[in-house]
Amino acid sequence: KMENPDSVPYLHLDRTFVPFSLYPRIIRDIALFVPTEVSADEVAAVIRQSAGPLLAEGPQKFDEFNKEGESRTSLAFRIAFQSHEKSLTDEEANSALLGIISALEKHPFWEVRK
Repeated sequence: KMENPDSVPYLHLDRTFVPFSLYPRIIRDIALFVPTEVSADEVAAVIRQSAGPLLAEGPQKFDEFNKEGESRTSLAFRIAFQSHEKSLTDEEANSALLGIISALEKHPFWEVRK
């Protein structure tokens, strides 16, 4: 005879269903120099806040480099843009990326690598 395990630990009642998009993502990478005391999480928060409604995933840090003796760190992030209504154009993804770049460049001593 099998006993029924308690299913309560497996229920996640605080989660809401988010439908996935049928349209493809557009991936963009962004790299910048920041002072060494600035964390990747701090930069990622600025990216998330300024990405707009097309942000589907990310930012995901994929590179961090600090040359010995330098007072700044190079960080690189991958960002995915996607719409639930249509396939995005390069112009739409680039426009969202420009909004991110603008927000990053408002921070003194942060330099977006172009």
